[in-house]
Amino acid sequence: MADKTCPKCNKRSEDGLSCQHCHINFDEYETSKQEKLIEVRVLLSENKYDAARELAEKLPGQFPDNRTDFLLLLSNIKRDISIVDKYEQAQKAYVEGDFNRTSMLLRNIKAFDPNLNEKVISLRRKVERNLQNNEKFNRAVQAFDGGNYAEAKSLFKQIHGFDRQDEVDGYLEKISYVTGAMREEAVECIRKKQFDVAREKFAALQSAFPDMQEEIEGYATLLGKRVEIKNNIFNAAKQAQKEKRFLEAKILYSYLESRFPEFLPQILPHIQEIGHKAVISLADLEDLAIIDLSALGLDDDREGRGKLYSAADSKEYVAGDVITPDAGSDDKGQITAVVSSRDSPADTVSSPLQIDKEGVADFVL
Repeated sequence: MADKTCPKCNKRSEDGLSCQHCHINFDEYETSKQEKLIEVRVLLSENKYDAARELAEKLPGQFPDNRTDFLLLLSNIKRDISIVDKYEQAQKAYVEGDFNRTSMLLRNIKAFDPNLNEKVISLRRKVERNLQNNEKFNRAVQAFDGGNYAEAKSLFKQIHGFDRQDEVDGYLEKISYVTGAMREEAVECIRKKQFDVAREKFAALQSAFPDMQEEIEGYATLLGKRVEIKNNIFNAAKQAQKEKRFLEAKILYSYLESRFPEFLPQILPHIQEIGHKAVISLADLEDLAIIDLSALGLDDDREGRGKLYSAADSKEYVAGDVITPDAGSDDKGQITAVVSSRDSPADTVSSPLQIDKEGVADFVL
């Protein structure tokens, strides 16, 4: 059998199975070394670092042929013990909410033991996520306190897996209440017929809170349609005025005044410009025995309101002129002011105005 150098005493032995000098069995020696190494790793996997260190400290003397390897193993175990200490401190800081200190303790450390290293990496990821969440949370709270609810909501929505998630949810509930109140305020403007103000409020809500799009889209669409209808009637009135169909134009302007009171400053100059140009002839109604001006929507501004006049004796009623008839005058009631009567029934006698029904859609709000 070939000579062999003893792994323990480093002397040559003619016996290939055992050492003639220290009397160790070579196979048993290798088996024992592997078993000790496995035992150290088991202790490390069980987080018994002090026991693993005590066992590893004996290995260089027991197995001198692997002295360098065991000294390196011992060094790594001591390093892991230091890492364990830092890890435990980091865990405590994390529980206390001191994420900056946790991050500092875990910075640039890598454990020799895979299980410990995985724990370090996991805690490092958690603290990094919480640092980001904490920064977003502080910015969101600042935006909320400043009344910038849209930015606050956006930031709160980006926070996930935060240790203070209950606070985040609480702020989101507050913002939901505020936005709900803003929506109700806009709806109240509609009830008060402040349509332009309502449209502006809904547009601001849509812009600031895109996630409310579906909730307020119906209101915004109706208000937009109302503006479209108003513009269509206004354009029809201006076209009639341009073509000197003054009566038709004035009726359309009067309708705008009635249905769109907020539009009055824009239409009033047109009504004033038409003035006496709008002429109504009652000669077409001579088949009627009497005429009720209020029923026609033509109200006298003075004592003549609601009186009945003879169609046959009437000449023309010119918009803007008011004449109080004398009791014995033949001109009684010939000229009176033309004013729209909002409560009057529809005139079923006179010829209807030629208005494009498709262009002016029905609108009830």
